[in-house]
Amino acid sequence: MRRDLMVLFVGAACLRLAVALALDAPPSWDGVIYERAARQLAAGEGYTQRMLNPKKPPRPTAFYPVGFPATLAGAYRVLGTQAWSAALLQAIA
Repeated sequence: MRRDLMVLFVGAACLRLAVALALDAPPSWDGVIYERAARQLAAGEGYTQRMLNPKKPPRPTAFYPVGFPATLAGAYRVLGTQAWSAALLQAIA
């Protein structure tokens, strides 16, 4: 029973990862903001955004929740900021 569940889990994770890597879709809408925030966190710049004026320096924000960008930043620190890092994280989440 336990082995069957493990085989099912690994198979499902492999399938999800294959689909995520095959689609190769760039972030859109809020995903762009979350991805940018994750890159800034991974680079040690803090949780900041250029909300209203992109010419001014980024400011700390709480407009968007920090949970996913912080998790993605951890993956970026370990695996690098390539698109497959986010795909891997989302495939196993």
